[in-house]
Amino acid sequence: MMMVRVTDNTLRASLLMHLIEQLERGDLAVLLEKGACPRSMDRLRGLAINEILHLASSGHPDIHFSIDEGGFELGIETLFRRKQETEHLVYCIQNGASQSMLNQLFPSTDPRVIQTYRKLLKNDRKTGRVALPDESVRDLIHQCWFGMNEEYPEITTLREKLILLHGFFSSHSLDGLYATVNEFS
Repeated sequence: MMMVRVTDNTLRASLLMHLIEQLERGDLAVLLEKGACPRSMDRLRGLAINEILHLASSGHPDIHFSIDEGGFELGIETLFRRKQETEHLVYCIQNGASQSMLNQLFPSTDPRVIQTYRKLLKNDRKTGRVALPDESVRDLIHQCWFGMNEEYPEITTLREKLILLHGFFSSHSLDGLYATVNEFS
């Protein structure tokens, strides 16, 4: 647990009022389990708002809050993953991924969200089957695709592999690259 001392008077007052709200909701038993003194809680509940503000600015009591580091890390990691997923979605839309590709590459993303991004990015791509590159280019794409696992072992998802492949063959759409790597499947 990470313990953080609260020095901001406004935040101190907010935390004291939050404590009063918990008491008003009947959470006294929970607070007592956490070590709260019944007499102090009773006195706190009886304070007027201006008294709470004076108490908060007096520096007493010393107020701390704790942060569960595991939960904190999970939250940060989730936020990072969502940001990266959004960046990947925008990249894929801007670089010619088909609707079926987007559905496969972003299975947990609501299709309405994908459609909204497509409209915002004004991506009016043609429907239908994409033309494959010339055979010599397709051979290079295949070599790169099948060598990727050895060269870039940290790249594990289909989405990341396609984005990396597109970095090498940026003149081709993601849809065309995807069709090329799957032409023999």
